[in-house]
Amino acid sequence: MKCRKRAMFKVLIGLLMLTMVFIAGPQQAQAYTLEVYNPNAEQLSFALVDYNDEYSSWKVKGWYNVSPNSTRTLEFSSSTRGNSVYIYAYTSKYSWSGANYSGSIKRTVVGKAFGYYIPQEECPEGPNRRQVSFRKWPLENGYLYWTPAEG
Repeated sequence: MKCRKRAMFKVLIGLLMLTMVFIAGPQQAQAYTLEVYNPNAEQLSFALVDYNDEYSSWKVKGWYNVSPNSTRTLEFSSSTRGNSVYIYAYTSKYSWSGANYSGSIKRTVVGKAFGYYIPQEECPEGPNRRQVSFRKWPLENGYLYWTPAEG
């Protein structure tokens, strides 16, 4: 009987320790989802600045394209700790930036695909190199719906 009680006690202690490991262990982080609607008759191109968990740094990246009159949904699994994202977008006729908005940031972009971490790196060389203003947008539960009509 004593042996049985001792064995049961060890099993319960083991289960308690296992439960504590699961509770105290790192939780699977949620990625964020960005849904962009383009109401324009031309292609919309946009660049982002978001937080990258692996490098513990902000990353500037572009370009993502959205066809005319359509929606594109993107999932960013590398950014789970940030609570906001910065966006700069343009079509052949218009641009949407953070100019005149509180909390906006200026970063360098080029006319081809690019990506760099700030402040560790600089924007790579490329055509149409320029500084643009990115507007800050809050993420709500890891989600942002953005359309140029809102910005």
